[in-house]
Amino acid sequence: MVSKNEIYVGLPFLKCSSNPSQTINAKTNKKSKTAVTKKIALEAFERFGNDPDINKDESNKNIYLTNIESTEEYLELIEKTKEKINEQLVSKNKKKLRKDTVDTIALVVKPSYDSMKQLTYDEQVKFLKDSKVVIEDIFCQYINPNFKFDGAIIHFDEINPHLHCLGMPTIIDETTGIETFNAKKFLSLKNITHLNRNYSTKMQELGWNVKDFELYEDMTSEEKEEHKKSKKNYGRDSLQFKKEEKQKLEQQISNLDNLKKEVVEKLTKDKNGHVILGDETKTGRYKGLKGKKDIRYIPFALFDSSILTHILENQIKIAKENKYNKNHHLFCQKDGQVISHIGINSIFKRICREAKIKLELDTGCHFHMTRHTAITRLIEMGTDPMVIASWVGHTNTRQIEETYGHILQNFKNWQLENPGKYYKKEDLITKEIKRLLLNL
Repeated sequence: MVSKNEIYVGLPFLKCSSNPSQTINAKTNKKSKTAVTKKIALEAFERFGNDPDINKDESNKNIYLTNIESTEEYLELIEKTKEKINEQLVSKNKKKLRKDTVDTIALVVKPSYDSMKQLTYDEQVKFLKDSKVVIEDIFCQYINPNFKFDGAIIHFDEINPHLHCLGMPTIIDETTGIETFNAKKFLSLKNITHLNRNYSTKMQELGWNVKDFELYEDMTSEEKEEHKKSKKNYGRDSLQFKKEEKQKLEQQISNLDNLKKEVVEKLTKDKNGHVILGDETKTGRYKGLKGKKDIRYIPFALFDSSILTHILENQIKIAKENKYNKNHHLFCQKDGQVISHIGINSIFKRICREAKIKLELDTGCHFHMTRHTAITRLIEMGTDPMVIASWVGHTNTRQIEETYGHILQNFKNWQLENPGKYYKKEDLITKEIKRLLLNL
């Protein structure tokens, strides 16, 4: 077998029309769920759309499996096919195709992230190519013996590689002998069941350990009842699904405060005027409504506690001994004044010079670089970008992905080349830096 662990695969379908009907269904009181062919083609070929997971900088790595590689080519093929069908229909005194004819079925082969992670790059490509061939063979066997997908692209520009297929649902009409569009035939419950039942079997024959689909007709009465209850979750828009999953993840992150050991500090005073550790750090910058402060939480638990304890003990001693430190600052100048950002950068540059750290930049070293270093180390540790964004004060992962995309890609490539392993640092602070700090 090519894959040791089971491969979980989803095969979602979408029917598309160049001019979908806008009529309200009298029974359901809803518009047609048919998608616009051009919109779906643009997302598949040129990667236009609202999906935030698409990294267009990586789209050049996508693999086209047919001769059609653009929306323009695909739409032109559809129009030529329609013209040909209409000419044949008119020649036999039949009505032309409806304007809202479903002219495309879009199918996505979506293996789970964990399933693809166990495969090498070459195995991923082969798995998705085999999937295309198997699905075409099943359609040829049960629907149209000449069926082929007109467009098929393996997308490597998202977190999880998958295959996007576009094809015209044409069959030979038994009454006229004309090859015409018939999406209902392709998407009938009977034929979808054939596809789901045979796909895993045929892929297993090719050496892929694909998990069998759970089919409705194979369910027990209890399972069917449970299926009906959860049916409202099926057929959701993929973007809406991702938004809902993102909201769940954000909620989980917000609840982590009760589950993790995190040191968060704020310099404040108790009723006796003594400096104490508080619950949060405030940057002092105003954001949003007037008077609302921008709060940043600092996860000191990421660092070695012995280093932090050593630094705090020394600094508290220095702060107490400074007779000019009337405001009980933990860090201040000799005259008791707050250290300015210029002063902090000056101190940092001096430390870098003493540590013989040189950068080929006009500005040299500056303190903000420690933020970039910390984010880089977190990525190398395998920390979720959503968690990193939360820690550094971003509302989403977009800026992390744009600024550190090359590092994320390197980490992703490493994982693909080393399935089942994760690159984790022993500590965010190296042993050498730890030794220097403890000898301050």
